Amino acid sequence: MHIRSLLEEERPSRLLELGAANGENTQKLLSVCEEMDFDILVVSPEVPTHWRMEESGKLVPERFRLNHARLEWVYGISYIELPRMGSGSIDFCIVDTDHNYWTLQRELSELDRVMRDGGVVVIHDTVSFANHNGFMELGYYKTIDKLEIVEGGSTDAFFTIAQTNVTPMGIDYPFEAIKEEGRPFPQAIVDTVPHWEVIRESMESGGAVALRKKVRE
Repeated sequence: MHIRSLLEEERPSRLLELGAANGENTQKLLSVCEEMDFDILVVSPEVPTHWRMEESGKLVPERFRLNHARLEWVYGISYIELPRMGSGSIDFCIVDTDHNYWTLQRELSELDRVMRDGGVVVIHDTVSFANHNGFMELGYYKTIDKLEIVEGGSTDAFFTIAQTNVTPMGIDYPFEAIKEEGRPFPQAIVDTVPHWEVIRESMESGGAVALRKKVRE
């Protein structure tokens, strides 16, 4: 998608990243935020964590926090935090959260208010999930308060958390409804913000689409 070139064209002052996993993309944004003069707000349900293999073969979680004057990291879930944001407060948004219709529809409904007119939203994995929905992706159960259940190097315990109607953060999550949803992940774009304009599209790395917010006529 060439996010850097999009940023150079758009020159946002405030960028929102929804879903940051281990912070790899956030670190790339931090490397250019001062050069391009924008602040970064991250909303993600985990603290960046890497897994280190000890000589014994045990996997050990190593957590770290990204510290930067232009970065604010909110430990939360997109569709809970977005309603708390001001209207027209974001210029550029990157969405890489739970890849299903239910979640994206709620995110876009709020982003239609939160984004300034003409702002750009980039949504990842539109090709990977073109015909189906994902649920409880890594960011929803690999949270700082659930890492402790991983014992003896086995990750089996926390992978089973996906089969629940409550996220590890205690947020209601309609697992069964999402699993049975017939509308695939990208369909939420067409159904929720049909008035937005597609300005870029990529088929690589899981696929992505960049949309410009337009005011409803």
